[in-house]
Amino acid sequence: MAGRKKKPDRSQTTARRTTEPRATSARPAPPEHHRGPGTDDVPRTLAHLAQVERLAHIGSWEWDVARNVVSWSAELCRMLGVEPHLPDAALAGALELVHPEDRARVRETVERAYHDCASYVCEHRIVRRSDGAVRTVHSRGEIVCDGQGQPVRMFGTAQDVTERKQVEETLARYVALIVGSEDAIITKTLNGTILSWNPGAERLYGYSAEEIEGHPISVLLPPDRYDEWRAIMNRVERGDHIEHLETVRLRRDGSRVEVSVSFSPVKDAQGNVIGATSIGRDISERRRAAEALALSEAQLRAFAARLRSARESERTHIAREIHDELGQALTALKMDLFSLKQSVPEPLRHPLRRKTDQMAGLIDQMVDKVRTLATELRPAVLDSLGLSAAIDWAARQFAQRTGIECTLDLPLHPVRIDSERSTDVFRILQEALTNVVRHARATRVHVHLRATPEELVLEVHDNGLGISERAIDDPRAFGLLGMRERVLPWGGEVGVRAAPQGGTSVTVCIPLGHGGPGSAA
Repeated sequence: MAGRKKKPDRSQTTARRTTEPRATSARPAPPEHHRGPGTDDVPRTLAHLAQVERLAHIGSWEWDVARNVVSWSAELCRMLGVEPHLPDAALAGALELVHPEDRARVRETVERAYHDCASYVCEHRIVRRSDGAVRTVHSRGEIVCDGQGQPVRMFGTAQDVTERKQVEETLARYVALIVGSEDAIITKTLNGTILSWNPGAERLYGYSAEEIEGHPISVLLPPDRYDEWRAIMNRVERGDHIEHLETVRLRRDGSRVEVSVSFSPVKDAQGNVIGATSIGRDISERRRAAEALALSEAQLRAFAARLRSARESERTHIAREIHDELGQALTALKMDLFSLKQSVPEPLRHPLRRKTDQMAGLIDQMVDKVRTLATELRPAVLDSLGLSAAIDWAARQFAQRTGIECTLDLPLHPVRIDSERSTDVFRILQEALTNVVRHARATRVHVHLRATPEELVLEVHDNGLGISERAIDDPRAFGLLGMRERVLPWGGEVGVRAAPQGGTSVTVCIPLGHGGPGSAA
C-alpha cells in the first residue's frame, strides 16, 4: 500500500508468554459505562478468562507490531507444549511448531492477512514440542490497522479440535461406507418413522431418500408381516441385535422382494434405545439358486437311488441266472461225464479214469466259483432268511477271508424290515468291513445290530488306527459318501468318529417309520 511505513521484521519479533490472558487490547476501549467498577476486577476477569480458555481448549496470542512483541496465553503454551516463562522467536518460533506438511500453507495464509489487513481462518496440524504429539488446531486471526492502513496489532486464537477432527474423519468413513454399500441401510425411530435412507435402499426398494424419509416403515411391509415387525422392534427396544432375518418386503411398484435383514438398536448418550438401524440384502436370486440347487440335488439323489435299485435288481437277476442256468449246466455236465465214464467198456475205463476224475474235479471247482460269485452279487440268505442272517454270513466270510476276528451282537428275533432297507444296511456293512481291511490295520471288529419300532441301528467298531476329522470330511472319501447317500432317502444318518479307546466307529441309524425314497425331501 502506497505511503505505508516499513513493516517490522516478524522473524525478529520478541515473544512474551504470559501465564494468563492479556488484559489489554488494541481495540478501541468501550464506553466508560461498559467498564467494570474498578481495576480490582481485572485479576478476577483474567482468571475467569483463563478458566474459559482451559475448558474450551482455546489459546490466544497477540502481536504488538509497534513494539514487535508477541505474547501467548497459558492455554496456548499448554496446547503447543512449551513452557510459559521461556522466551521464543515469536512468529518464526510458532511456525516451527506447525506440522511440516502444513507449514507453507499456514505461513502464506498469515502473511496474506497481514498485508491485506484482513482476518484469516485456518485449520492445520501442530507438533507439540513437549511430547511430539500431532494435534489439529483451528486458528483465527485479525489485523488491526491505523488510520493510514498500517498494521499496529495482530491477535488471534487457536482451538484444539483433534478429537472433533477424528470424529469427523470417522464419521466420513462411515458415511462413505453407507453411501457406497450395496445393502439397504435404513435408520428409523422406534415407532417406525424412517430417518435415513442410503442409495442401496433406493436401489432395492425403488424409493428415493426425498420420497421416503419421514414416512412410516409400514410402506415396505406386506400386511402379513406387521406382527413380525412389532416383535422385532420389541426386541430391539430391549437392546437385542437380530442377525440375518429372512423375510419379505414391498417395493415401490408393489412387488414383493425376499430380503435378509439385520437389526441393531440406536442409543442416545445416556444409553437409551431411541431407534433402530437395519441392513437389508436382496436374497431373491440366492433363494432361487438355493431352490434350484436343492431340486437338482433331490433329482440327483433320486437318480442315484434308482441306479442303486436297478443295480441291485440286476445283481439279483445275474446271481439267479448264474446259479440256476450256469450251475445247472455244470451239474448236468458232471452227470454226463459220470454217464460217459460208466458207458466206456471195462478194458478202456481204467486208462480214462484219471482224466475223467480231473474233469470232474474241475467241474466241482467251477460249481463252487459259480456259487461264490452268485452269493457275492446277491446273498441268497438276505432274501430268504433276512438281515440278521445276512450280517452273520458276511461276518463269517470276512473273518475267513481276512483273518480278522469278527464278533457279533444281533437281535434274538428276526429284524423285520423291507427289502430295500435291508439291502442298504447290508451294503453299508460290506463297505465298512472293506474300509477296515483297506485302512484300519485292525485285528478285531465288533458288529452290533439293534432294532426298535422307531429305528434300526447298525454299529461297526474296530481296534485299528482310527480316523482323522480331515478324512471324515474328505469329499473324495467315496465309500463314506456312498454310505450317507444310501441312508439319506430313508431320513437316516451315518456317523463316523474316532473311538476314545482307539479305532473307528461307524454308526448307521435308519428310521423305520420313514416313507423311503419315494417320500424323500
